[in-house]
Amino acid sequence: MKKLFLPVILIIAIVFLGCTQQSQNPSGPMPGSGSDEHGCIGSAGYFWCEAKQKCLRPWEELCISTGPGQMPGSDRDEHGCIGSAGYSWCETKQKCLRTWEEPCTSGDREAKAETYCSKPDVSQVSTCGPYIKVVSMLIGGGSTFYSDDGNETRCPVVGPDAMSEECRLLLTGSNCIEKIICDNTQARAGGIQIITEEHKPYNFADENGIATGQSTEIVREILKRLNQSAGIGILPWEEAYEKALTGPGIALYSTTRTRDRNALFKWAGPISNPEREDFYARKDSSLKLNVLEDAKKAGKICVIMDDSREQILSGNGFTNLDVSNNDLDCIQKLADGSVDLWVGNKVILDEITKENGIDANQFKPAGLYIISEFYIAFSSDVNSGTIVEWQSALDSMKQDGAYEDILAKYSIGN
Repeated sequence: MKKLFLPVILIIAIVFLGCTQQSQNPSGPMPGSGSDEHGCIGSAGYFWCEAKQKCLRPWEELCISTGPGQMPGSDRDEHGCIGSAGYSWCETKQKCLRTWEEPCTSGDREAKAETYCSKPDVSQVSTCGPYIKVVSMLIGGGSTFYSDDGNETRCPVVGPDAMSEECRLLLTGSNCIEKIICDNTQARAGGIQIITEEHKPYNFADENGIATGQSTEIVREILKRLNQSAGIGILPWEEAYEKALTGPGIALYSTTRTRDRNALFKWAGPISNPEREDFYARKDSSLKLNVLEDAKKAGKICVIMDDSREQILSGNGFTNLDVSNNDLDCIQKLADGSVDLWVGNKVILDEITKENGIDANQFKPAGLYIISEFYIAFSSDVNSGTIVEWQSALDSMKQDGAYEDILAKYSIGN
């Protein structure tokens, strides 16, 4: 995930036996009273860490434990850009990029896109690769795509069988990162604008461009219980995170709660079970990691820029990190031998390898993993009463079974 988080300094905190104390953070959500079979109070942020045999909160203490042919990407140019993966050097932005995901020069397109915002019956305007996408607020109006070469493609709302192949590709086949220019109907839930990123299967856009996924369904159910409704904007992570930092009135999910980030936002959650981030090696590798010190000597470790995984490792003194823009790049580097390890979630590994035709069986966990959880992060200006309302609605979901029903639907492992 891109630009996932600010620098993280891990501090090992002693958690009292039973982990039944409630959070004293005045800016955080009010804890519930329920506890699991280990006595861990989930609504207060605690979960059971098998490795340390105690309840802990991941933003206070790290739960890390031990366990028992050539891929595309070897053709890097002088800038390190992988041509076979579609990357080329953009001199203007001084980085490698894929032009269908991010134009090398985007100012003119975005300026043109802004001109559609004031037109009647326009719901939302965004840019994606070489296209400007204009969504109509009229029933059945659908979307119109304007390309850089002057072509216009209208895609009304129709059933899948009636959709043209061109519209199908534009609406569902694009791998570009959509940037919202304006959202004229973005309702605010109690004054809160809700945003997320593309991070399948937790939060992503469906074939109609509407936010869905496990975390999204949880957020929508919270809104339903609060008798509120709102549009959910999907933005590149760096843009979404910056909006949440500066406000006003922003709710950003799915966000890993860490110690350094804890004071920057107000929080409701968790909205996931504890997630396991493994250190993955190639299947033919002899690497076996028992402690963090082993990983520091294991060669290059691929992580995502400003992602929590990078910050956890750099905060623990790692100097052997290979920083990339996304998990796909890391997986390709691991496959072609450019790096020795990648830290990632198995769910994400399965999604990326499936979508990109990569054999997931060529990778294996190297024995070390980190545990984290997703939360909803609110900009610091949001009234604490609003946080209490959201947390209470989430707690009620966990009590009546609606929360578990959503998790069961997506079958995402712990």
